[in-house]
Order: sequence, then C-alpha cells, then structure tokens
Amino acid sequence: IISTLAGGANDFLIDNKTGLVIDDLTPEIIAEKIDKLIKDDELRNQLIINSEELIIKKYYWEKINSKMKNILERLLFIG
Repeated sequence: IISTLAGGANDFLIDNKTGLVIDDLTPEIIAEKIDKLIKDDELRNQLIINSEELIIKKYYWEKINSKMKNILERLLFIG
C-alpha cells in the first residue's frame, strides 16, 4: 500500500511496516515509492507479511463479529 494517512488509513497504515506513507501526492513522490517497492524485495515481502498479520489480528471477520456481539449484548443489557 502506498497512501497518505487521510481517510482513516492511519488505522492500518504504518510507514515502512504495513505500507508506505506519502505526504504529497505528486507524481514524482508516488513514482519514488513505487520504485522503492519494485527494487526492495525484502521491504516488499515484509510489508506483505506485516499487513497480513494486522488484518488477521484486527480485521478478521470472526474478531469483528465477536466485538459487535459484545457491543450489542451490552446495549441490550443497558436498555
């Protein structure tokens, strides 16, 4: 992932860990980050591994389902 931190990306995008953060959306900056991913196999592979781990840890459907169930149960108990 190459992105700014706008629009909620900061919930999952950590620079050089789960993706590459850019502050400026100029074609030169974007090209620089793409080139970095193409040339750096180790970084690219580590970003993939870290991103997969984050998805499983925070966004896996069973995890979300469990959190939603707990919230709804608390709301029903309060109401």
